[in-house]
Amino acid sequence: MIPPTQTSPPLWWSLVTVTTVGYGDFYPVTMQGRIIATLLMLCGIALLGVVTAGLASWLISRISDSDESDRTAKLADIQDVQEELRLLRSELAAMRKPGPADTDIATP
Repeated sequence: MIPPTQTSPPLWWSLVTVTTVGYGDFYPVTMQGRIIATLLMLCGIALLGVVTAGLASWLISRISDSDESDRTAKLADIQDVQEELRLLRSELAAMRKPGPADTDIATP
């Protein structure tokens, strides 16, 4: 029996393979061991791909949420500026209309 402080060679080999360190101190020599090793390697690669894709998806969603809130804030600012511009144009148009005092001016 293996002492509890030491890992068994197959467990050690599995950890070394999945973490892609690949020391090579233990390796499968039988056909059954090599098939299991191949499956373990493919599962390790797939697991790494899934974790990486999940992290990338999370980051992209966080960035797009941030961009959407920025766009919403900018749209609200643009609408405020457009409303203010509309009010200023109406005030300016009211100021340009000739009033009663303007028509009573006598010309020499």
